[in-house]
Amino acid sequence: MILEIYFSNLKSNVSAKINPTSIFTVGFQLSYLVYISLITFTKPLSRALSKIFPNKIAEFLSPYIVAFLSSMPISLDVFGYLSPFSILFNILLVPIIGIVYVLTFLSCFIVMIIPSLELIAFPAEVITNLICKFLSAINSSAFIIRNV
Repeated sequence: MILEIYFSNLKSNVSAKINPTSIFTVGFQLSYLVYISLITFTKPLSRALSKIFPNKIAEFLSPYIVAFLSSMPISLDVFGYLSPFSILFNILLVPIIGIVYVLTFLSCFIVMIIPSLELIAFPAEVITNLICKFLSAINSSAFIIRNV
C-alpha cells in the first residue's frame, strides 16, 4: 500500500511539474483523491461489509462505496449536487463499459490489419449508443440531490 501511494504521489508531482495549474482542476483532484481512497479504504471497508454480506459481495461493493464517499465532498462543493443513485449506476455500467473497451480495442486492431472488416466495430458502437441513451434518460432532477 505504501508503494502504491508513493507512485501516486510521484505521478501527481510529475503532472504538476508538466502543468502546474492542473492541480486546481476538478478532474485532477477527483482522480487522485479517489485513487488514494481506493488504495487506503477498500480493504477495511470490505472487511467491515463482510460481517453483513458474503465476502464476494463485500469485495465487489466496497470499491464503489469508497469511490462514491471519497468523491462526495468535491462533487458537492464544485457541482452543488449529488446523485445517490450513482453507486447503483456504476455497479451496472462499469462492467459493461469494460466490455465495450475490450470490443473497441479488438475491433480497432482487426480493422488496422484488415480494413474491409470495419463493420466489426458495430457491436461496440451499438452498446455505446445504448449506454448514452440510458444516461440521457436518467439525467433528470429526480435522481439528484441539490444544495446539500
